Amino acid sequence: MFNIINPSYKMTQQLFSINGHKINCFLTADDALLFSSRNCSSVEEFTEAWSKKLSIATKLKITYQSIRSVKKEEGSSKVIIRYKSFAGFPATCEFNFAQPYEQDAFFDFLEKERYFSRTHEQPTALKAITYPIVELLFVDALLAFSYYQAIQVSNGTAEATNAKGRAFNYLVGLAGPQGVLAIAFLANGYLLYKIWRRFKNPPALVKFYPPG
Repeated sequence: MFNIINPSYKMTQQLFSINGHKINCFLTADDALLFSSRNCSSVEEFTEAWSKKLSIATKLKITYQSIRSVKKEEGSSKVIIRYKSFAGFPATCEFNFAQPYEQDAFFDFLEKERYFSRTHEQPTALKAITYPIVELLFVDALLAFSYYQAIQVSNGTAEATNAKGRAFNYLVGLAGPQGVLAIAFLANGYLLYKIWRRFKNPPALVKFYPPG
């Protein structure tokens, strides 16, 4: 059975409060999810703020047609939207709902108003640890760079061309090479434990796929 979305249908707009990177709420518009860094308390306030041309607020528009999947892991409150960006590249938007009931309302919206299909999946152990391994490699690369930078700071040979570089040198210099190694030890221990737990017991997923 195929569900056809009537383009003239006007759905009820809903405003959700969330916690994410530079996003604090989003609105379910007719053709897209509209994310904003502003803290809005009503649909009217959000719509008015969104329509302003000059604004320092961060805005993100994810059209329903660009969404590839929406997923949430069992035991986690993080929701991940995978979509195709305006430039055509794969992108993700991650956030947590401020209230648990808002998550259920959003999932119902995807199913009942946008006709997304809900699936329950059990990933393999190897698939479950893919992202944590990438995360571990990234953290190790950053900490290795920080360690050698801390050595240069302690030797007085570190250089910085901007304020961010000077701030970074100050922090690693404050920690020192041994402090950076201690942080690396703790970070690796936590991430390896996380990988082991996910490998031993891969978390189930609830995923939503667009129609068609």
